[in-house]
Amino acid sequence: MTQESSETILNVDDNEAARYARSRVLRRAGYEVAEAASGEAAWALIRAAPPHLVVLDVQMPDVSGLEICRRIKEHYPSVFVLQTSASFVTRADRVRGLDAGADSYLIEPVEPEELVASVRALMRLRRAEEALRSLNDGLEDRVARRTQELADANARLLVEIGDRERVEAQLRQSQKIEALGQLTGGIAHDFNNLLTVILGGVEMVRERVKDARAQRLLANVAQAGHQAARLTAQLLSFARRQHFIRRKLSLPRILRRLEDFLQQTIGPLHPIGIDLPDEDWFVFTDRSQLEALILNLVINARDAMAKGGPIRLGVENLPAAAPRPVAVAGDLVVLSVSDCGTGMTEEVRSKAFDPFFTTKQVGRGTGLGLSMVHGVARQSGGDVAIESAPGRGTTVCVYLPRVDAAEAELQPEGDGVDSPDTGIHGQPVRVLLVEDNPAVREYTRAVLTGDGHTVIAFADGPAALASVDDGTAYDLAIVDYAMPEMTGQEVSRQLRLRHPDRPVMVMTGFAETGILDQLSRDHVVLKKPYSLMEIRAAIAAARPRR
Repeated sequence: MTQESSETILNVDDNEAARYARSRVLRRAGYEVAEAASGEAAWALIRAAPPHLVVLDVQMPDVSGLEICRRIKEHYPSVFVLQTSASFVTRADRVRGLDAGADSYLIEPVEPEELVASVRALMRLRRAEEALRSLNDGLEDRVARRTQELADANARLLVEIGDRERVEAQLRQSQKIEALGQLTGGIAHDFNNLLTVILGGVEMVRERVKDARAQRLLANVAQAGHQAARLTAQLLSFARRQHFIRRKLSLPRILRRLEDFLQQTIGPLHPIGIDLPDEDWFVFTDRSQLEALILNLVINARDAMAKGGPIRLGVENLPAAAPRPVAVAGDLVVLSVSDCGTGMTEEVRSKAFDPFFTTKQVGRGTGLGLSMVHGVARQSGGDVAIESAPGRGTTVCVYLPRVDAAEAELQPEGDGVDSPDTGIHGQPVRVLLVEDNPAVREYTRAVLTGDGHTVIAFADGPAALASVDDGTAYDLAIVDYAMPEMTGQEVSRQLRLRHPDRPVMVMTGFAETGILDQLSRDHVVLKKPYSLMEIRAAIAAARPRR
């Protein structure tokens, strides 16, 4: 048995995900770990069986980590405390935590290696102090020396913290982006599966229900589902994991097309005025993300003027030699959205692009609108700047690299989706459906059979391949990307080895650009959540040509 395996740690954090991740790291390092989700629960465990070390979050729902730390040091001075915090990160906060009795202080997010190293360092100090206390003679001199060593170590730690603050300020934003990117990339698949079933089911029911009241209720459900899908898209855009389909777009043309829609969205209290140049200025970005960016900025401008007021949108060219408030070189196209609302203080302006930061009332905003705007601009090679002052309104300027206007746009101004016909030249097809999620499988089967297609469905790749080997005939295979045993890509590869002339369409709830780019090279890709029109259009695009 190792030394670590006999040492116990109490991990205290009200955030379940953070607590789980920290416990997992510590157990892998060889420690016995107990958990508590509140201050009082932690205190009860400590009184029942004092651990060797307590990893203690500062902010708790009942009793603060500082108070629990004081209790520990008053009643169990031999128990070491490692204070952590993601909110209280200034030097004064750290000093206050150390003054409360903490033996060390870490700022979250903490890398696993740093957490384990800090715990091991404190465990070494604890073992050293136990050895000192076990001695019967000559303790005074040794304790004095050890105390001085600890004081010197803490002094060095405070100096190091001060030095690291400058670096942390630069890294904090990138750490937030990376953390959020990992979170959204992980949940996107399951969340989009759920939305596929919810939105698809509502859409199918609305086609069959004629009652006006039921239609209104179903419309409300659909609206809530689409809001959830947009929220996921905002998270992915901020994290720069949304699939970007770049094309050459005329920004003035986009605004002209959106003008009526924007005015209908925000209502008559906020008249929209658009100042556009006589000529087109082109940018290279994703159409849907650019439109979402414009809508977010207009909604923010509306919310800043509760009693109404005008909103101005403008587009102008910024030559390469002209000064600009962002670090983006070259010729730029500047999209500006201005309001005459409450404005922002310098403190609010400095946090405007932080994820989940909002000054709106509860339920009015997610704090992701400007984060999404910032993510789309950066993903397009540009940047965003805010001009604002209290009582003087706000102007948000999006700076995007200007591209040569000599060529036409890659796609027309319409939505680019033709009305699909059904089946192969109007005939139903035999569809091999491979989807591990039962709800998505049944929904997709219902859509396809409702359109007259024959569907043979399987829950995994091996079963589908075995059936094909036994003689099951099909014209088109629809395969989910993320499945147990075999991924959709592996199933597709095996199907094409057997029947290279039969197309395979891949469904996916993942939003990782790398995954989607790779799939799009060889398949028609259907992104979840998808509507009835989208799956019909995808089948029309993927169907075999005879």
